[in-house]
Amino acid sequence: GDHAYINAPSGANLYFQDGGTNNMVIDSSGKVGIGTTAIPHGGVGYAKFAIEGTYNNAAGPHVQYSVSSDDYPVFQQLNWGHDNVHMFFDSYYDGAFKSSDAGSNFSISKESDVLQIKYDSGISAGSALTWNSGLTLNTSGNVGIGTASPDRSLHVWTGTAGSVTGNANAPL
Repeated sequence: GDHAYINAPSGANLYFQDGGTNNMVIDSSGKVGIGTTAIPHGGVGYAKFAIEGTYNNAAGPHVQYSVSSDDYPVFQQLNWGHDNVHMFFDSYYDGAFKSSDAGSNFSISKESDVLQIKYDSGISAGSALTWNSGLTLNTSGNVGIGTASPDRSLHVWTGTAGSVTGNANAPL
């Protein structure tokens, strides 16, 4: 079949620019960068594909997936900054946490040195979410189920008085 090629000289990088800014680069080793020519940034870590954006900003290095039949994201990766990283399933952030699907919404998030799996449901697409704590792990190794602030090895909260169980010395 017919093919179209864009070529850079052997050993050279291929740049896609808008107004003189390097918006995208494919370097001579085949690595791809969006918003950066250093893949990985600063030479730290490993990356074949690197996205760079503004720290703690809507212009950050965020990724979002949707399908042709629906404007609401099925998945969003929000890389806001250190200690503020989220993977949203049937949910998204656009200045507020919102639902993409009335059936269920989930997130895996690292915020303020805590890793959480959160959930909500019954919220129409485009409407604000009120995240509920499902599973929490803090930097002391404490695990919470139904609580965002576990204070022992296993902290289970069912939402009724007297329902806090478990302690550091006797796992459930």
